[in-house]
Amino acid sequence: MVRRRCDAGQLFFYNLVIQMHMVEQFTFDADGSSFLWEHLVEDTLYFQSPYSNSHVFLRSDIAYESYGCINLSGTNNLR
Repeated sequence: MVRRRCDAGQLFFYNLVIQMHMVEQFTFDADGSSFLWEHLVEDTLYFQSPYSNSHVFLRSDIAYESYGCINLSGTNNLR
Protein backbone atom coordinates (compact mmCIF):
# COMPACT_ATOMS: atom_id res chain seq x y z
CA MET A 1 0.00 0.00 0.00
CA VAL A 2 1.23 3.47 -0.88
CA ARG A 3 -0.33 6.58 0.65
CA ARG A 4 0.26 10.08 -0.70
CA ARG A 5 -0.97 13.42 0.60
CA CYS A 6 -1.17 16.68 -1.34
CA ASP A 7 -1.97 20.07 0.13
CA ALA A 8 -2.40 22.85 -2.38
CA GLY A 9 -2.42 25.59 0.25
CA GLN A 10 -3.69 28.60 -1.65
CA LEU A 11 -3.15 27.91 -5.31
CA PHE A 12 -4.21 30.58 -7.80
CA PHE A 13 -5.32 29.12 -11.11
CA TYR A 14 -7.02 31.28 -13.75
CA ASN A 15 -8.17 33.75 -11.06
CA LEU A 16 -9.64 30.92 -8.94
CA VAL A 17 -8.45 30.27 -5.41
CA ILE A 18 -8.08 26.57 -4.65
CA GLN A 19 -7.65 25.43 -1.05
CA MET A 20 -7.51 21.72 -1.66
CA HIS A 21 -6.40 18.79 0.46
CA MET A 22 -6.13 15.39 -1.21
CA VAL A 23 -5.18 11.95 0.10
CA GLU A 24 -4.55 9.09 -2.32
CA GLN A 25 -4.03 5.45 -1.41
CA PHE A 26 -2.81 2.78 -3.83
CA THR A 27 -3.22 -0.87 -2.88
CA PHE A 28 -1.57 -3.45 -5.14
CA ASP A 29 -2.75 -7.05 -5.19
CA ALA A 30 -0.27 -9.84 -4.52
CA ASP A 31 -0.09 -11.23 -8.06
CA GLY A 32 0.29 -7.82 -9.74
CA SER A 33 -2.81 -8.12 -11.89
CA SER A 34 -4.57 -5.05 -10.49
CA PHE A 35 -4.43 -2.16 -8.08
CA LEU A 36 -6.99 -0.12 -6.20
CA TRP A 37 -6.81 3.69 -6.23
CA GLU A 38 -8.74 5.38 -3.43
CA HIS A 39 -8.85 9.13 -3.07
CA LEU A 40 -10.35 11.76 -0.80
CA VAL A 41 -10.55 15.43 -1.81
CA GLU A 42 -11.51 18.29 0.48
CA ASP A 43 -11.87 21.92 -0.58
CA THR A 44 -14.17 23.88 1.70
CA LEU A 45 -14.23 26.82 -0.70
CA TYR A 46 -15.75 24.81 -3.58
CA PHE A 47 -17.12 21.54 -2.13
CA GLN A 48 -20.04 21.28 0.28
CA SER A 49 -18.62 18.04 1.65
CA PRO A 50 -15.50 15.90 1.08
CA TYR A 51 -15.44 13.90 -2.15
CA SER A 52 -14.15 10.35 -2.14
CA ASN A 53 -14.08 7.62 -4.73
CA SER A 54 -12.16 4.50 -5.72
CA HIS A 55 -11.21 2.80 -8.97
CA VAL A 56 -9.80 -0.64 -9.73
CA PHE A 57 -7.26 -0.80 -12.55
CA LEU A 58 -6.63 -4.16 -14.20
CA ARG A 59 -3.45 -5.11 -16.04
CA SER A 60 -4.00 -5.68 -19.73
CA ASP A 61 -2.49 -8.58 -21.62
CA ILE A 62 -2.75 -6.57 -24.85
CA ALA A 63 0.59 -5.18 -25.97
CA TYR A 64 0.96 -1.43 -26.57
CA GLU A 65 0.64 -0.49 -30.24
CA SER A 66 1.95 2.74 -31.72
CA TYR A 67 -0.57 4.46 -33.96
CA GLY A 68 1.57 6.96 -35.88
CA CYS A 69 0.91 10.04 -33.77
CA ILE A 70 1.92 13.37 -35.33
CA ASN A 71 3.71 15.66 -32.87
CA LEU A 72 1.99 19.06 -33.06
CA SER A 73 3.49 20.45 -29.86
CA GLY A 74 6.31 22.40 -31.51
CA THR A 75 10.01 22.55 -30.82
CA ASN A 76 9.54 24.10 -27.36
CA ASN A 77 8.40 20.72 -26.01
CA LEU A 78 11.27 18.63 -27.38
CA ARG A 79 13.51 17.15 -24.70
